[in-house]
Amino acid sequence: ISIQPNPTQGLLTLSFPASAQNCTLDLYTPLGQCLKHTIYTTQTGQMFSEQIDLGHMPSGMYILKLESGNQTFIRRVVKH
Repeated sequence: ISIQPNPTQGLLTLSFPASAQNCTLDLYTPLGQCLKHTIYTTQTGQMFSEQIDLGHMPSGMYILKLESGNQTFIRRVVKH
């Protein structure tokens, strides 16, 4: 999984190899409040890339959770 740039000032690019037809992306505050929940349709075995705009969010740390098939990725994202 690739998340760039991190830290970011707004636009974040997420890339990963999809292991299922659908993947779920959740963005949380450090206190566990879900700010964004999105389900994407992907092609199994293909690289998936998506841009996420954090420009409207306040500076701070966020938690990005990505689920694809039986894989779960959790990453910390910093917004300046």
